Amino acid sequence: MRKLLALAILIACFIPGIGAGEESTTSGPAAVSARGPSTQLGIGGHPQTLDRRRLAATQRTSRLAMDPRMNALPGAQDPDIRQLWELALSLEDRGERKKAASVYESIAPHIQFSAAAHWRIARMHWRIGDLMPNNEIKGSGAYAQYRIAESWARRGLEIDEKCAECMLWLYAALGRITVSEGLLSGVKYARTMSTLLDDGIALQPSYRDSDINSTLGNLYYARAIFNRMVPDWWWLGILVGVRGDREQALRDIDQALALNGNRIDYQVEKGAVLMCLGSTRSREQRIEEGRVVLREAMTFERRFETDELDLQLAQQMIETPEKACGFTREGFVDVAGEAKKL
Repeated sequence: MRKLLALAILIACFIPGIGAGEESTTSGPAAVSARGPSTQLGIGGHPQTLDRRRLAATQRTSRLAMDPRMNALPGAQDPDIRQLWELALSLEDRGERKKAASVYESIAPHIQFSAAAHWRIARMHWRIGDLMPNNEIKGSGAYAQYRIAESWARRGLEIDEKCAECMLWLYAALGRITVSEGLLSGVKYARTMSTLLDDGIALQPSYRDSDINSTLGNLYYARAIFNRMVPDWWWLGILVGVRGDREQALRDIDQALALNGNRIDYQVEKGAVLMCLGSTRSREQRIEEGRVVLREAMTFERRFETDELDLQLAQQMIETPEKACGFTREGFVDVAGEAKKL
């Protein structure tokens, strides 16, 4: 029982948010958040960068009607459905997520053979919840949004059991639900969450939002965080079929960077994995490699509003590498210390 309680604490701590689907255009107090990687909006805005993002979104809206990629969207051959896709995508680009979700919902009944609208609806509701206050409290408005996201992602998988994007956003929704419901919830969902990541990666999805954001990259990134934060205790695998693997985490984050290079969040995660490996196995060389990686991240262009927060936490890891295994955007979790208290 003591080990199960320890596992429950661990599960509640390792839940990441999932990779950004767009370079966020939200700014101001409502955008401030310090919660798990990588869609949550962080601190430290860059007005010039945000202006470029808004301009890019406007330009994309005007190009959508002529974009050949529109032809790949299910139902887009029908002029009426195509217009709905154009509207939904442009609303999402502008950060109008509630409106985008509503339009995606109007598309879904017309493409019953595809989950393309379902996972986008799940993504919108997850992001709406993530920006709400008290987003980690059961019964909050945010919790309801995560439950809606879970429902749409599951419905998408019922339509298409090989929908990797559905797996990604179901994983994200369960992560937030786990934190909201409490520690024992982590035990209930742990194996499912691990399986979603493994199955999603096995599908090798090709969907890409931009030059720095893809479904496959975000799946590798999420699994790297999962394997870094979950200890590799042998009994975890026996009890619930889940245990961490920091060497696998390093391979996964390298894959993510190969797909979507020059992302500060991915680069900081690689530094965290290296430092975690070094500090848990007394390998000073790994710690130094991690410091190099984190310092390199500080030279990257800021492209997400979470980047400044990531870099602040990276500086703390450079100074105290023993914290790296417990790195989250909420701060650093002392997993071993919490387990010893039981």
